[in-house]
Formats: sequence, structure tokens, C-alpha cells
Amino acid sequence: MKNKQLFEIKEAIVAVKEKGTNKFKLPLILNEMAIDGHIKALEELRKPSEDYNKFLQEKRELLSGHAEIDEQGTIILYSGQNGTGQRRHDYGFPNIVKDAETFETKAKELEEKYKTVLEKESKKQEEFTKTLEENADIELKKIPFADVPEIEYDYLKVLMPMIES
Repeated sequence: MKNKQLFEIKEAIVAVKEKGTNKFKLPLILNEMAIDGHIKALEELRKPSEDYNKFLQEKRELLSGHAEIDEQGTIILYSGQNGTGQRRHDYGFPNIVKDAETFETKAKELEEKYKTVLEKESKKQEEFTKTLEENADIELKKIPFADVPEIEYDYLKVLMPMIES
């Protein structure tokens, strides 16, 4: 099993942990605890550096002076560039509405200022992606198939590494 599968297994465990008997729930809980520790370690590898957080803060400040802002002062994001596509709340492209030329100049200066930090962060992300493809050093408790309650096919498929047939 690969490290990236642990995130899927965790999600499936959360979805089905209220089902079945204690014979199903106990190994599920023990597996969840082991997976949580492993995921926490993986998340630590992905955690951005302090310098990268400074870059993000400066970029947000720059954007808030030039991008489209909602009533709460939050930068409005879209699925397409230049304010095209659907409005997004989680990630996307800001619509630069004030002095786009100055924004572009300052954005380039900011990226140049943090060039080394951005390169390190990019390399760290590449390493993290490789880590997700490595085998997980974790042993899951097996659950006899007879103890598995009726659960959705997709969850059953994800939980197969811990089910004995």
C-alpha cells in the first residue's frame, strides 16, 4: 500500500465507523489511530516553511490592493483567469481590477525577492509527491470479512487492504 492510500483509507474509516458491531469497529479504530500518526508525519513533510508563509502573506497583501474584493474584504477567486469562469471559495484565480501593470511589476519583484524560497518550496513539494508514491511503513489490523457490515462499494474497495477474505 502506498502512502497516498492512507488518506483515502482514513476518509473511508470516518465514513463507515458508525456501522457494524464492535468486532468491526475495534480494528477500525486501531487502524485509524495508526493511520492518523502516519498522516500527521506526512503532513509535517508538506508543511510550508516560515519564509514561504511570509511570501504568501506579502502576496495576499499585494492582491488585496489590486484584486476584486467581496464585502468581507476577501479576495474573490474564479475558476478561469481575469475574472472568468465560476466563482470559487477555496482556490482559483483572482481578478486584478486595479492598476494591473503595477500589480504585475510588484508581483514579479516579490517572486524575485523570494526566488530561493520558491525554488526550495517547489523542490519540497516534488519530494512530497514522491513520498506519497512510496510504500507505507504501516501494518493494519485485519478485519474478517464476516464482520464487515453492509457498506458502500467505494468504501469497501478502499478498505480492502485491511479486510481478510
